[in-house]
Amino acid sequence: MPVRPAVVLAFLAVVLAGCGPESASTGRPSADAIIGTVEGFAGKDADVSHINVLRKQAKNGDVSVVDLVIACKPGTRDCLLVAPDGAGYPSLADFVDDTKLLEPGDTISGAAGIPAHPVARQSETVVKSDPDVSAWTAVGVVVAGLVVAALVVIAVVWLIRRPRRRREGNRLLTEWDLPPED
Repeated sequence: MPVRPAVVLAFLAVVLAGCGPESASTGRPSADAIIGTVEGFAGKDADVSHINVLRKQAKNGDVSVVDLVIACKPGTRDCLLVAPDGAGYPSLADFVDDTKLLEPGDTISGAAGIPAHPVARQSETVVKSDPDVSAWTAVGVVVAGLVVAALVVIAVVWLIRRPRRRREGNRLLTEWDLPPED
């Protein structure tokens, strides 16, 4: 039985609907996780440095220091920012948005250009966004769900109606009066 494009599209829509970014952050500081991420990214000969950023908590205004590791592949500026829980990030903004070490509204301030090109004379401040679902995200999920539902309905209707057409066609052929042979 050949695979039909509608069936393939329905399958892809269902698979993609379940996809989404997974957070590498565990929220639990771990030296072993940091070492594993550094070695996994840049190998045993990685160029490793340490940088501190300031964290201001939104709920009480307390300021604390967050220790981060910058791991670079030897001889390059291909670098990864490694959080205390071992999760790796390409930028400070990605760290702030993804990590479970921060609460929504917390502010992180550090050198601009972390991790590849830190500039000590310039600072960068990033605020962790609230993970509440925005209106656009909700609309997107509803639209994606409706598309998947429509594709499934179309596929089911197509599969049900197709055999009926064949049966009707076969019946017509069996009832056909052929002209007499000479």
